[in-house]
Amino acid sequence: MTSTEEVRQFLQLPADVLLAVIEHLDLTDVLALRLACLKSLSLCQERSVWVKIVQEQQQVLPMPPELQRDDNHAFEHVETQDLIQLSLRSERVDRRWPTLRPNLDRWPAEEQKSTGTAPTILLGMQMVLDRWLLLVYGEGVVQLHDLQTAGSGRQVAQMQCNRAHGSQWSSFAAAIHPTHKILTVATSRCVPPYHLSIFTIDLTEPEIKISMNRQIPLESPKMLHAIDPALDLLALSASSKVQLMNISDRRGDVVVPAYPETHDDLWNGINAARFMGPYILVARTRTIELHHVFSALCPHGPRTPSLMHSFPMTTFKDVSFSDCKAGPNSLEMTMLVYDIIQGLYQYRIEVHNPAEDEVHPRLSVTQTGLYPLGLPLQASINLAPRSESDSSSSPTSPPETPTPTFSHTHFLQNIGHLAHGTSAVQSRGFLSTFAMGPQGHRAMWVERRRGGVAREIQVWSRRREGAAPPSAAWVYHFGADCEEMEKKVVYTINSFDLREDIICCAFSESRGIIALGNRLGNISVLPID
Repeated sequence: MTSTEEVRQFLQLPADVLLAVIEHLDLTDVLALRLACLKSLSLCQERSVWVKIVQEQQQVLPMPPELQRDDNHAFEHVETQDLIQLSLRSERVDRRWPTLRPNLDRWPAEEQKSTGTAPTILLGMQMVLDRWLLLVYGEGVVQLHDLQTAGSGRQVAQMQCNRAHGSQWSSFAAAIHPTHKILTVATSRCVPPYHLSIFTIDLTEPEIKISMNRQIPLESPKMLHAIDPALDLLALSASSKVQLMNISDRRGDVVVPAYPETHDDLWNGINAARFMGPYILVARTRTIELHHVFSALCPHGPRTPSLMHSFPMTTFKDVSFSDCKAGPNSLEMTMLVYDIIQGLYQYRIEVHNPAEDEVHPRLSVTQTGLYPLGLPLQASINLAPRSESDSSSSPTSPPETPTPTFSHTHFLQNIGHLAHGTSAVQSRGFLSTFAMGPQGHRAMWVERRRGGVAREIQVWSRRREGAAPPSAAWVYHFGADCEEMEKKVVYTINSFDLREDIICCAFSESRGIIALGNRLGNISVLPID
């Protein structure tokens, strides 16, 4: 519109025509049109307008767990005013997510510090349903905090196991039931008598309590990796072998068969394991393996062959996964992995159901992101993985390969805009912890410069349509699917000794709240103002 008269003529159109036009506007235009007059305000409050806006946001922005489905039925129980607030909040969080945050809320309370009752051995934390923060401590403590009000951290439940039954935990796994009502937590004890403890938390009760369901004795210490309440299975590991355990009837452990193509000359230990639909995904230091759960549980029945994808020239130290997303003919998951020398890599893992001319499913792995810490150019050329695991072609090297170096400046000169604000004279940094959001739209990590005292909390979000495309050099080396995970520091914490080192993190993907845990067991929360 170029004049007041044209605006007036536009608003004189029939209401159904105006509504059809408004439904094709983006959020910014709808908010501006609401200010034109009472008629436009009334039309912009129509439910169909906001359902369309939220449906478009679903494709590019994290949504609350109850609105993550792709069909219209997810909106049936949501009031129009709640849809408006949800849309506005999602856009606000998207704008504020990569910006500096002024406030840091620290836990535990001062009285807990002074009395010495606060646990200190923090095994890990996990964000549940973008609201609940689960904390598990090695002293046998399970805590649940409610982050419904950003930064409040109201503790709603805690369980302290006695020394004979619960202390000296070494690992844990937690998962929410598909109904979003019951949270199941499993812990493993690392000293005799070895056992697993299974806890359940009913999130629908007015007064939330943590209940111990059972303890399962073990003959040796084992590392817990994943739990699937729907399948009633646990995934554990010992001696570089993954084992499946049925929680209810305890029929014994079933060892998942290792993929026959092993790297005998290189260490290929287990970093993590996750359930992916009917499969168990095993992430090792140099490969990922996909095994069908029922083929492993019933070795004498019909078998689905195991699949594997290798990552040449890398040694992954740790892994973080998004939730598994089921499509019409495939399963999809995002994986964020860390090579301590070279940096963060992001991959899209897809399991395709057999086509008409195929017998077995296919596994494809595509590199979708890269955050280089000290990435030699020669290594970067060979690191671009094949999109299909059964491809045998090797990447082509460019005609000239500079001498490998570990400074961002040299990488910038040869690849493109990858300096991340790092000077060539500075020593290379490393990451102390990182996390991928359950929806795969956002991630975060904590970087520390060697020899420095600053810990930088950095964030990433998926590139939206309209963003600047990668350079030609970048596409040449990493492909059009791979984007640069730019350095965006939202907070800096100075630590003069290792006690303040941040060793674990979690965040609410739709609310943008970040939780950090240090070696002292203290928790800090970064809200979005």
